[in-house]
Order: sequence, then structure tokens, then C-alpha cells
Amino acid sequence: MAHNFRIGINWTADGTGNTPLTDYVFVDSNHPAANDSNAGTDPNNPCLTIAGGVSAAIAASFNNVVLKSGYYFHNSGTATAITRRLWGDGAVTIDAGGTASILTQHNSTGINITYVNFTGFLITPSTPSASHRSFYFDGCTVDAGIFELGSFFAPGGALTFQNNTLRQQFNWNINSSSAVQQLRQNIHLADFYYTAGNAVINYHSNYFHSGTTYWTAARAAICSHNLFNPNVTINVDGTVKTLSAWQSENSYFPNCIEGDILFAGDPNKYQTRTVQAGSPAIRAGLSGINIGGVREGFAQNSSTTQWGVSPASAGITVFDASNSLQINRGTTPITSSRESTEIDLQEFVPALYVPYSGVADHVNHVANHSQEDHLLFEAQWAGKDRVYNGTWKVFRYSSAFPMSLDSSGKSNGEDGFDWGATGIGLPIGLRYVKIRTLIRN
Repeated sequence: MAHNFRIGINWTADGTGNTPLTDYVFVDSNHPAANDSNAGTDPNNPCLTIAGGVSAAIAASFNNVVLKSGYYFHNSGTATAITRRLWGDGAVTIDAGGTASILTQHNSTGINITYVNFTGFLITPSTPSASHRSFYFDGCTVDAGIFELGSFFAPGGALTFQNNTLRQQFNWNINSSSAVQQLRQNIHLADFYYTAGNAVINYHSNYFHSGTTYWTAARAAICSHNLFNPNVTINVDGTVKTLSAWQSENSYFPNCIEGDILFAGDPNKYQTRTVQAGSPAIRAGLSGINIGGVREGFAQNSSTTQWGVSPASAGITVFDASNSLQINRGTTPITSSRESTEIDLQEFVPALYVPYSGVADHVNHVANHSQEDHLLFEAQWAGKDRVYNGTWKVFRYSSAFPMSLDSSGKSNGEDGFDWGATGIGLPIGLRYVKIRTLIRN
């Protein structure tokens, strides 16, 4: 496999990664064979630019454009018409140069972008048109510049702006009431403006961490179930008050609350969206959803995940007996023990490899991976909807084959697993995974 794409690849039919799914065009600014003259349907011969990928998708009548990890620069007022869905596959950054709009939409498909980081300006059209129908942003990040949505939309268009992290100023300026509105669970780390556009859209279940939020009275009266950090300034029509004062004196910001969201681990790594137990964001959003799209848990080490006996199991001693690992509670051997955690991979992964990276072999303190495929772990998994399969399945640690099932539903750690023609079974696509170790004598 000469490419590094994960999205848009038919991993189920071909575990080697050389069979793309129909309806996907590939763009990789770092691939040596990348060229906008390519058809883009072969991940080994991708397009070079976003504009080239969109053009190739139009020519092939495909709906999806996958951007591989890289830096895509669009500057000086040349807008790219996005008429296909953009997928960020890895660390994708689109840089507008901070001078002009970079993306526009020109048909009913609208702007449809998932897992892409933006820096610089991003402005949608400001001219009303029946063809300007919808946009969809999910799981994106804005790192620099001003991010502005200021388009007119035809009635009935779909507005979805959710689970995004905005590190720089965000201007919300939508001038149409839409039939479908999913404007929620975003995290704001800088100034927010909702002073123009339509005044009937409820921007709800968001977390405002820092900076100043600017509102008109009409917007402040309807935006509900948001969480404001105490250091955020709330400005309504030029007047600044505390959240409690706006609520008691003007009945603004209904069901909004004030507090620190309590990010887990490094507070500067907001992209993990993991919060400590007791966070005020949990189930405090509209209809009981979590504000900011966060979840309770603990942050993983930035480079490794270390498994072991939990602090709650104090008193467990580990020692080497007859050249084998034995785990005891006091002097009584433990028959079986499990420790588990949930990991959000931040994007949908079509095949997950879980290698064993032991620090030492407990005999001579030399790392030994030669038997990693004989070590087992249990896991549950979920897609983007975070709905888990509901059953703990047994898998083998391995850097050679991913978590997989066979056609009968057996996992690759079970006896009688059918490895199939590819020698890996059928890889499991997932975004969330719960893994627990099996510590056995």
C-alpha cells in the first residue's frame, strides 16, 4: 500500500488498503504522485489541491473528497466552490492566508466538511440565492484568523454546526430560518459574535471558555442551555453584565449556567473533549445532552497509553516467581482482574491496530514483543454515534493485524476464528473504543 489514506478505503473487502470505495476522490498535498491532472479515484495517484479534488469528484459524479494529512493553502480572494463533502483524514489544515474568503457553496449540496482544521478566514456567500441551501460542519477546528459564516440560505435548508472547536474569533451571521437546525455542542476559546443574521436560531449547548461574547437582545433571549466560564465577558447591545444579572434583570440566556467545564488532563488540550467527574457540562445541554460535546473520563498520555493496576486496587503486589509473572493481593494470587478505559480516536478509523508495547518482560527487564499476538485484551467499540456493540469481545494484541471479526461474528482472540483469505479477518471500523486488560496468572 503506497498511500496512507484510511477514509474512503474498502477495508472490509481488501485488508491491504488498495481497494478504494466508490464515490470517493483522494487529495494528498504531500504525495509524490499527486497532480490535479489525475482522476483522483486511485489513492495511489491522488489530486494535489482541494480545487482539483472537487473538480475530479464532479467529473466522476462522486460526492466525497478525502484530504490526507497536510497543509492546504488558499489565498488572495480565490474562492473554492465546495459542491462535495470534504473529509479530513488525519491532521488536515486549510489556510486562507488571513486575507479573503476561501470556501463558497454554489448548489443544493452546500458546504459539507468533517474533521478539518482551518486557519485564516472562511466566509460563505453573502448574496441571497435559492441555490444556497445548506452547510454541515462537524468536528472541525479553527486555529487562527476569523471564522465567519455569513450566508443567506433558502428556507428549508439544513444548518448543522456541531462539535467544533473555535480557537479564534467566530462570527455567526445566518440570515434565514432553516427547517433543520443543529447548532450545538461547540467549544469557544475566543470572542463570539451573534449580533447579526436571523434572530430565531437557538445556538445551544455550547461552552464559552474565554474572551467576550457579543449578542443583541433578540439573540440573548433565545440562546439557551449554554455554559459560560466565569472569566467570559457577556456583552448585549453594548452593555456588560454578569450571567446571573442578565437572567434576573432581563430574562436573557434561559437555562444557561456558569462554571469551569473542568477539562481532564492538560487544560490546553481542549480537543480531547474529556472532562472530570462532576463537570457542570454533563447532561446540562438542551434535552439532556452534554454541553460542548464532552464526556467524562481521564486524559490519555499524549504519546502512550499505560495499563496497570488502578490506584483503587492499592495493596496489590507484583513479583516474579519461578520466572513467571504472578499478581497477588497480599499473599493470595489473583485469578483474574480487569482494568478498562474509553478512548475517543477523534475520527472514524476503518481498522484499529493495538500492539503490545511492554516496557520489560519482568525477568531480565528487556522488552520482548515476539509473542505479542499471544496476548489478549477485551474491547467494545462504537462508531461516530458512540453507541457501543454491547458485548466485550476478545482480541489479540498485534501490530500485524487489526481488531477484526470473522463472518460468524467471532473476534480474533477467540478459538476457531476464521482469518479468511487476507489473513486478518474483517477489520472493525470505529471511533470510540473501550479496552480492558486481562491480568491472569
